[in-house]
Amino acid sequence: MNEHYIDIKRIAEAKGLKSTRSIRIAIQKGKYIAREVKVNGGTSYEVLYSSLESEIQEKLENEGIKSTALIPVENKVNFISENAKLNALARVDIVTALFNLRTKYQTKRQRFKAIY
Repeated sequence: MNEHYIDIKRIAEAKGLKSTRSIRIAIQKGKYIAREVKVNGGTSYEVLYSSLESEIQEKLENEGIKSTALIPVENKVNFISENAKLNALARVDIVTALFNLRTKYQTKRQRFKAIY
């Protein structure tokens, strides 16, 4: 992880800062090795991982371990309502019935006679 650059927002979160201003000032003073990156509507900075303090490096490593942890199945929340499920199943039934009717009869005329 020595050659990786870290976004200044993540560094600010690891340091417990509300904004990235102090980090940008430290970059301008030469405290960190950084590069400019184009973002939506402007530029931002990314700091070389090896130029950060060791405490911040440890926090970022621990944060990376936490973000890759598996989420237990019991805590999975179902966001689809019962009404939406019933509507979806009804639509699937209609499409399936029409598909079966289409494959059963070869022409439109035969299908029309079968329905009416």
